[in-house]
Amino acid sequence: MEKGNRTPTPPSWADRLLEWFCAPHLQEEVQGDLHELYGKWVEKHGVRKARWLYIIHSLKFFRPYAFKKVSIHNPTDMLKNYFIIAFRNLVRQKVFSFINVIGLTVGMAVFMIVIIFINYEQQYDRFHHKNIYRLIGLQKQDTNAGAKKVAQTIFPLGSALKDQFPQIKDFVRIISWERVPLRQKDKSVVMGKLLGTDASFLQVFQFGLLKGDPATALQNPHSIVLTAELAQQIFGTTEALGQTVRHEGRDTVDYVVTGIVVNVPAQSHLQFDALYALTTEETPDWMSDWDTDWMYTYVELQDNVDADALQPMLISFLKNHSDPSKVAQDQLILQPLRDVHLHSVDITNDILNTQKFDGKYIPLLMAIAAFVLLLGIINYINLSTARSFTRTKEIGLRKSMGAKWEHITLQLLLETFIFSLGAMIAALLLVQLLLPVINKITLSNLQFAPEKEPWWLPLALMVASVTAVMAGLLPALSLARIRPFILLKGHITTGGHSPVRNILVIVQFTIAIGLTIVTFTVLRQLNFIRHYDLGFNKEAVIVIPVSYSDRQREESLMHSIHNITGVKDVTGSLRRLGNLIDQNTIVFQDESTPYEYNVSILYADYNYIPFYDIEVIAGRNLSPDYGNDREGNTYILNETLAKQLLAHTPQPDTTLESLVGKSLRYGYEDSSGTIIGIVKDFNFGSLHQKIEPLCISYQDEYYFTDISVRLNDRLNSQTISSIEQVWQDLLPNQDFQYTFLDKHLEALYNSDEQSGRLISIFTVTDFIISCIGLIGITAFNIERRTKEIGIRKVLGATVRSIVALLSKDFLKLILISIIVAVPITWWAIQKWLENFAFRIDMDGWMFVIAAVSAMLVALITISFQSIKAAIANPVDSLRNE
Repeated sequence: MEKGNRTPTPPSWADRLLEWFCAPHLQEEVQGDLHELYGKWVEKHGVRKARWLYIIHSLKFFRPYAFKKVSIHNPTDMLKNYFIIAFRNLVRQKVFSFINVIGLTVGMAVFMIVIIFINYEQQYDRFHHKNIYRLIGLQKQDTNAGAKKVAQTIFPLGSALKDQFPQIKDFVRIISWERVPLRQKDKSVVMGKLLGTDASFLQVFQFGLLKGDPATALQNPHSIVLTAELAQQIFGTTEALGQTVRHEGRDTVDYVVTGIVVNVPAQSHLQFDALYALTTEETPDWMSDWDTDWMYTYVELQDNVDADALQPMLISFLKNHSDPSKVAQDQLILQPLRDVHLHSVDITNDILNTQKFDGKYIPLLMAIAAFVLLLGIINYINLSTARSFTRTKEIGLRKSMGAKWEHITLQLLLETFIFSLGAMIAALLLVQLLLPVINKITLSNLQFAPEKEPWWLPLALMVASVTAVMAGLLPALSLARIRPFILLKGHITTGGHSPVRNILVIVQFTIAIGLTIVTFTVLRQLNFIRHYDLGFNKEAVIVIPVSYSDRQREESLMHSIHNITGVKDVTGSLRRLGNLIDQNTIVFQDESTPYEYNVSILYADYNYIPFYDIEVIAGRNLSPDYGNDREGNTYILNETLAKQLLAHTPQPDTTLESLVGKSLRYGYEDSSGTIIGIVKDFNFGSLHQKIEPLCISYQDEYYFTDISVRLNDRLNSQTISSIEQVWQDLLPNQDFQYTFLDKHLEALYNSDEQSGRLISIFTVTDFIISCIGLIGITAFNIERRTKEIGIRKVLGATVRSIVALLSKDFLKLILISIIVAVPITWWAIQKWLENFAFRIDMDGWMFVIAAVSAMLVALITISFQSIKAAIANPVDSLRNE
């Protein structure tokens, strides 16, 4: 407020805001009126509130198009004017508008597809709203071997944790059985996946019970809860409470249906057709077994409990319940349920989580999507600044009539937003068209359903707005700040030597070259995985799952299959190759000191090792000619386990052969036996992990879950039909299904395959957008140099020299892009390859191919238009100029 009795005036910054908001021809009158009102507001409300009232009233005179004198009370006139101008520019510059629309539309579509893909993967298990964690074991075999994460845990772990820690509200233990035959009375058998679990399952997890009480449905032995789909298959209705369902196999068990659960969502790592009460087969031995990891444990923490604070307490907990010699080697990790799907690639023995996706791909895919969108934006900036000279007189006229640079900037930004919004609408339509194709390529089930997910509309508007600001701000500011007389004269240099435009071209091709190298690497690594020598023969092998049949019938089945024409060999095992191996504890005793190890175990018949051409490098194979082999008291080790055992052998003789004949047993006492052989390491799991210690033995008391059949001819349908006929004769109550082993092993790398395909698609898209932008810039450059080209031709320049003249500047930019892209991409690829225990070596030829490809594509793109300009009639060029 000013001194004396003078009327108080608003601060200078408020007047500047008024000048910005108010039309020039209204400023003097409005300023006088508002100054008078400001004095009254100060007396009535105080200075602070008076300033806000001053600004609010200034907004009434918001006039970006002052010289048009549009009614200040009708903002629709202003918007209408923007739309008309934007449409006229779109029609007037068809080629450049098409390039801009294509670039932004494709960039937005790719960005939205990646958002859909990432959202789908991140939604796994998100429908469970409780504080749930999975227990993971961290095991270190000895001081020389790295620690490994194991999903399987010991049976008494969950109850002991709940008793000791009040932070743990509840726990759930789970065991899984594949292809269990279920039937009602004399009806046909239905095969289902069963989970044996605790009564707390339906209270901890929110799967939604349609019928029954979640607190008691799995409380009593012989209780079973069916999914709605399985109940419909068995009983023809979901009204099945109190009905009896029979599990037929080696042991026949009758279950009473105590609940009907909703069908399991696809985005759940726990997949099942039925749940049965674990108390049905619980034994006292299980309760006290702290040595064998064979089931899965989940805990629900109390609300607001910090899992990180609880984690260290679990180490001391293990000291009180486990063998003290193992405490420093084994730990427990609390894995949040939301991380099970995305962050479990490095976890072994993870039978329940077969759909896992490598979450490390998500930042890479997100970055690539952002890069593709950025390329569309760069195209828009380059072409907009290049073509800005066509609007110089329009902008100059507006500024001479009183429009300020802020008004011009706002106008151009709103035009870009209209342009961007149209591109987003086209992009969403493109997403709907492309998703079925993307689903086929990536073997996914992605869906775009904005009506079910209301956040899609705000996201689309946000992407369109951010794109508009990024794409329109630089061209708008570059024009809005130029003086009117320069604009009206048209003396603006927008040629091909713009530093900003050159930098943007370098950024474009740096991204394109980098993505090309990444794509080469991903595809090479995937090809390396497909053709890597796993150490066993997987060719022409089908694996047939068999459920709960007695051993004698299984042996008869395998013998009958072996006699079929077209069958080369047959073997059986408990579990199949491919990260589905169980785990157990072994006790190795050399002289007087016992050593315990957590190892993967494989129960197989005598023919398993020769069937898969696994090399025996010391000792012998299993054989029915030896009584101890038949009783399951002999063991075959892989190299990795043998070398670990040798580290604790005090004898001078530390060769592999020295282990043959030494004592070994599983965690339970009645399994004492001897080592009879060592096999060469083979990859029975994923190539993401190193080869783990493995122990192979024959166990007569266990049934086989898988029969492996090697065919003479992989595609012999007659042989498959004959096997099915034998199957139906001996196991009439079980469906015949089979899987080619190589396809089963490829499923271990589904997330890598999905990401590899998406990266390849986006890399091609990236190059297309970059080339489209280059076409636009080249066309503009040629248009600006039409007269120069005509004069050069008149003076005798050849087509080759003109093409070289028009191309060399762009090729220099591509060369700079290569120099920038190579070191950045090298570092990024090295980090990604660390995810694989078995990986390719970085080769310089990948970088050479990417660089040469970029140069060739750019040269072809530029030359197409350069040659067209070079062969044009110079007379026409000079006349048009």
